[in-house]
Amino acid sequence: MENKILKYDFLIVGSGLIGSLLAISLIKKKHKVLVIEKEKISNKYDDQRTLAINANSRDFLESIDMWRDLKKEQKDINQIIIKTHYQENESLIFENNNETMGSVIFNKDLLAKSHKYLLKKKSLLDKTLVGLEELNKQKIIKIKNKTYNFEKVIIATGKEIQKKVNPKYFFKGSSGHRAYVGFFYHSFNHNNKAYEYFTKNGPLAALPAPYKNNTYSTFIYSTKDEISFVELKNIIKKNFYKTHGKINLSKDFFSYKISPYLFNSINVFENLIFLGDCSRSIHPVAGQGWNLGIKDIQGLNKLIETEGLSSKNFNKLFYYQRKFESSIYFFFTEIINKTYNSNSPITKFFGKASLKVLKNFNFIREVFVQQAMGKNKIFD
Repeated sequence: MENKILKYDFLIVGSGLIGSLLAISLIKKKHKVLVIEKEKISNKYDDQRTLAINANSRDFLESIDMWRDLKKEQKDINQIIIKTHYQENESLIFENNNETMGSVIFNKDLLAKSHKYLLKKKSLLDKTLVGLEELNKQKIIKIKNKTYNFEKVIIATGKEIQKKVNPKYFFKGSSGHRAYVGFFYHSFNHNNKAYEYFTKNGPLAALPAPYKNNTYSTFIYSTKDEISFVELKNIIKKNFYKTHGKINLSKDFFSYKISPYLFNSINVFENLIFLGDCSRSIHPVAGQGWNLGIKDIQGLNKLIETEGLSSKNFNKLFYYQRKFESSIYFFFTEIINKTYNSNSPITKFFGKASLKVLKNFNFIREVFVQQAMGKNKIFD
């Protein structure tokens, strides 16, 4: 007796935030979805990292009913304040009078809620691994003694894609930085303000942390130098003592190598769709990496509505539509990082000039505000 073939609209490989949220959005639109995860799904979520969610991503989470519980624990971002090391006495302020710029939450809270939903729908299988080559070659796949036929296969396994694919298919950036991420406690109220300081050795950002009181902040600092805890503590104190008061840096920080890239996936896996950090990784200077993953989800859902899953050009249309915005952010963050971390007279001139334009021309500044909030329609 032949095995019964189970027909599904989507197979999603990877149950991280982007893969899980995509699955939820598709299920709510009555699509049949299966998510597979190579690791064991635990009911313990110990990840202490935070997530900066822009206004567009927050709206998306509300649309799939994932925000209602989270908003009780989140911290709003009302202003983004930008400074450079060669104009320390001047600042550029991004804010919106109609709504907050974004929010900060803990990764684990959103991931736990997403997994709970998928497990309840019986749409998530853990400890399951299928190779990319196999997924690219055929729609009928055997998973845990069951045979499936998937209309579309989506890969959302994050940056580990670099370990599985020939490097020639990646366009690499020139960062060479390490990112240092953690928390610090301070005596002043942060007043729901986020800060981006372009120091001599790299960009440093501080955001309100999602704790009950307003005396905890999260930071990310990227630099080419390897630094100790004491050095990192001194950098945080030097740059934030005026705005945050007395500072105590938590020892529970971590670091990782920043490796920006664009993945030319259509040239190697034409039958697969790549989302989030699978398709690109950008320097965290703009704080938009995860939010671009949400734009991927929104773009995919929109393409389903306009083209339908049976469209022969579906995968290519999605790839080239999302490649445009990904490339803009990729090169923009590369330029920003080099411009404001340079001490050459030419880059200083252009850096000062760009800040002056943004400060003095409301229309241009509003474009950047809308872009930071994820609500600029130019890429839609």
